[in-house]
Amino acid sequence: MKKTMIRLYWQQACAAEADAVSRALEEAFPALTFRAAAALEPAPEALDTSRGQYDAAWLLRQIPEPFAIWLIAEDITYAGYDFVYGAALDQKAVVSSARTGPGAVLNREACHELGHLLGLEHCEGPCLMSPSLPRAQNPAHLCPACTAALRVL
Repeated sequence: MKKTMIRLYWQQACAAEADAVSRALEEAFPALTFRAAAALEPAPEALDTSRGQYDAAWLLRQIPEPFAIWLIAEDITYAGYDFVYGAALDQKAVVSSARTGPGAVLNREACHELGHLLGLEHCEGPCLMSPSLPRAQNPAHLCPACTAALRVL
C-alpha cells in the first residue's frame, strides 16, 4: 500500500483522547502517516432532537476532506440502528466515545472504522475488522487476510 496520510479531527470534548487514539491508529496501521487536523464541532443540524443523538451520516458529510477520521463525544446513530460506535463512508470516518469512554475500546473502534475508511470489510476471524461486540474482545491488529487486502488497496 502506498503511503497515505490520514487526518485526525476531534471534538473539543475529546481533545484528551485524541493522542491515545492517534497512537493506537499508528500501531494498527504502521504504513500510514497521521496528522492532527483541528478541533471540529458537530453542526446543530446533525442532532436528532427526538432521540438525543447525532446522525452519523450527517456528521460524515461534515468532515472537510477524504482520508480523515473524526473523534466525537456525542452519541451517534445510523439509519436502521439504535446507536453506533462509529461509521465510515466515502473515505471518511466518525467515532463516538459516548458509549465507550476513553481507553482501549474507543481506540479499537477508531482503528476498526479506519479499516472501513481504507476499504476493508468485516472479517469473520479474530481480527480488528470483526463485527463482534463488545469491541474490547477484538484483537488490536488485522488478521493476515485483512493485512494482505490492505496492501492491495
